[in-house]
Amino acid sequence: MNDTPAFPRPASEAHQHGMHNPQEGMTLRDYFAAKAMQGLLPQALKQDWSLVETAARSYAVADAMMKAREA
Repeated sequence: MNDTPAFPRPASEAHQHGMHNPQEGMTLRDYFAAKAMQGLLPQALKQDWSLVETAARSYAVADAMMKAREA
């Protein structure tokens, strides 16, 4: 579930672009967390959240999004 790639580049596509190695891409969970963090940063600054707390909240949102995809 949490290791689903967000932006994979299969070997055939990588070869077409002159690349020698395929890329697995970032995980979908990491992508969701990054997007969530963008939205949470203004609140984090107002609330004086630590970076660790902001990241934890971002991953909590990402985990909820991953769970919603299973429904």
